[in-house]
Amino acid sequence: TLLTGICFCEKWGGAMTIRTGKSGRYRYYACSIKARQGETGCKGRAIPMDKLDNMVVSHIEERLLDPDRLEKLLGSVLGRRSDQAERRRQHITELQRRAAESELRLKRLNNAIEAGVADLDDPALAERIAGLKVIRDQAKVDAVRAQALLESPGHSSISL
Repeated sequence: TLLTGICFCEKWGGAMTIRTGKSGRYRYYACSIKARQGETGCKGRAIPMDKLDNMVVSHIEERLLDPDRLEKLLGSVLGRRSDQAERRRQHITELQRRAAESELRLKRLNNAIEAGVADLDDPALAERIAGLKVIRDQAKVDAVRAQALLESPGHSSISL
């Protein structure tokens, strides 16, 4: 019943429904108008179900599964996927840069504290140190998470 509900009679537009012959041994698509009203309703022919199903499936296979078409389609998908992976790699690099920059700033502040230039009891300095630690830690976590996603099986590199 591949085509039931989507196949219609050429003559009157009635839905083609399954009819059987020889005690159910043979199956046909027949116009539902003809089935209800007989020859007076529609003079269209019944079509063997297997024959029409096979014709439709063959046509779909030829059109959809054409190697050139598939290559173009998959090439486009792979291109987008490659672009996405490149953007993700750039994002990871940016996150790593952000973490390294925050780490460097923390070291400079620690050096200033050790040299006595900055006062650890200064609330603004303590707030700045805490903020830099949050930025550094979050950037590291985000970079690890993005790298894991990039390396996950669903995102591995595929080529034609």
